[in-house]
Amino acid sequence: MKKYLENPIYLNTFETIEYVVAEQDNSGGSGANFVIEWYGSKKLNPLFQAVMIGGLASKSFSFTTEGVYFE
Repeated sequence: MKKYLENPIYLNTFETIEYVVAEQDNSGGSGANFVIEWYGSKKLNPLFQAVMIGGLASKSFSFTTEGVYFE
C-alpha cells in the first residue's frame, strides 16, 4: 500500500486534487485501487472520479470511472 499524502488536506466545495500515476507504475498490480478517507461537518455526497489513458502500438484507449460514497 502506498501513501500519497502524509497529512490530511482540506478541500472546499468544488475544490479538487489531482494525482498522476505513471503508466509504468505496476506496483498495485492489475487491480490497483485507491482508498479515500473523508469526513465533513455536514452530510455530503462526495464524488470521486478517475481517468485512465493508455495505448498499445497504434491503438489507444481511455475511460472514466466514478466512486460514490454510500452509507
